[in-house]
Amino acid sequence: MEEPARAARFILLKDLLREKHWQPYRRFCREYDKAAARIDKELVGTFPSDSTYRRWLSGRIVGTPRSEPCAVLEEMFPEHTIEQLFEPQSDGDEQEETDSGVPASVQLSNASEPPVPTWRDPATATLPIADAYYSDVISSGGEVEKVNRIDFVTGLVATVAAPGLLLSSVAPMRVGSADVAWYRESLLHLYALDDHYGATGELYSLTVRSSRRLVRVLETASYNPGVGDELRSVTGKVMVHAGWLSFDARRDRDARYWWLESLHAARMAGDRDVEIVVLALMSLAALKYGHAREAVDLARSAKRIAQSYRCTPRLRSLLAAREALGLARIGDSTATREALDRAYADLDETRHDDDPEWLGFWGSADLAYHASRIGQHLGDLSMAEGTARGALAAGDARYSRNRALYHANLARVLIARRNVDEAIPAVAEAAVQASQFNSGRLTRMVHRQVGDLHSGYGRMPAVQELAEWTATNLSTVN
Repeated sequence: MEEPARAARFILLKDLLREKHWQPYRRFCREYDKAAARIDKELVGTFPSDSTYRRWLSGRIVGTPRSEPCAVLEEMFPEHTIEQLFEPQSDGDEQEETDSGVPASVQLSNASEPPVPTWRDPATATLPIADAYYSDVISSGGEVEKVNRIDFVTGLVATVAAPGLLLSSVAPMRVGSADVAWYRESLLHLYALDDHYGATGELYSLTVRSSRRLVRVLETASYNPGVGDELRSVTGKVMVHAGWLSFDARRDRDARYWWLESLHAARMAGDRDVEIVVLALMSLAALKYGHAREAVDLARSAKRIAQSYRCTPRLRSLLAAREALGLARIGDSTATREALDRAYADLDETRHDDDPEWLGFWGSADLAYHASRIGQHLGDLSMAEGTARGALAAGDARYSRNRALYHANLARVLIARRNVDEAIPAVAEAAVQASQFNSGRLTRMVHRQVGDLHSGYGRMPAVQELAEWTATNLSTVN
């Protein structure tokens, strides 16, 4: 079991990774999965979170990691044992450290949060989301250790997340409705972990293993036809979630794979809910890839299925907003505004029993976020700024990642409007939150906003401090 150590130490693993050019996190994960597949395919995806990986390389652990990564690391470096990989080494180039373990040359003036620009009053410079959910501890080189967020989820996942799916590696002989209900409850735990911690490597691994074990249950257990359809439905929803976690981590090929697998499961089970959510997510992904027309068609396809099945006001609102986003990217302002008007008209903040369970996030805040992006695509920056602020004002604290995206989006609009004084704290807020989530989408947005600030206003001390902090504390996303 790994534990944080008091000071950074040189370890052999870091040197070996550098020699093979595997040190960037995404490259390490690819090589890790290759080695894992040679041992046991169920070990694929068990790589450490970005924050844990950085702590490994800094040598700030005592002992060795948990068992699964140990086996894979020894496969990656067969000439060394796991103890040798993590054994502290002597490094003559180590910098002199202060009492806090921070190299003197890079010690920050305020070690409890990112650098506070000189134009902000430290007495009023609060970070409400950060204060509510975690404590930051600046460690070596200004690195943020996730005291109560990403690292905490590693242990939490194994004990709380999906007991019905994971505690037994042997498929049951007979499955009934009570078992399916337990699997559904486990799925809700997966949703909750994602809402609070983001797409961590541990959560993705757990979700993939859950999906595989449900497939094993489908193939080996006995059940009646009705229970079989319910099992396929739950399996499809777990696969949808694996796809979502992949998408949020910018593992686009994996996302597409899981969503297509979930569509297959949904059609076998006759589950329209799964089909609708997959098409809605694929519409969002198509926008990311620049396929605006495909995004519109996918949203409309989801709407057709919903209308033939059950289309609650909130679901109609979401699908209309996704359609409007695609139309805005195409440049059809008239059709865009018509679709956006429908989204607002259909929005119902009240949760209804017939709303799909995955739709809990949708409300006025996320609709305002969509409207802000639409305004940006149409060149209406006044609309974009007003709705960006509205998203933040209406944001639900339960969806911290969404609030971080709202901050990053507001920063993007403010930069476009040359309102630098407000843009910098908005980016800083998003950066703090991005350092606590394994969300490739969020991290990429923050890096882009910091890059835009640095390109246009790089001589400002506050921009320089922010750029240095994000370069140190946020992973690089391709």
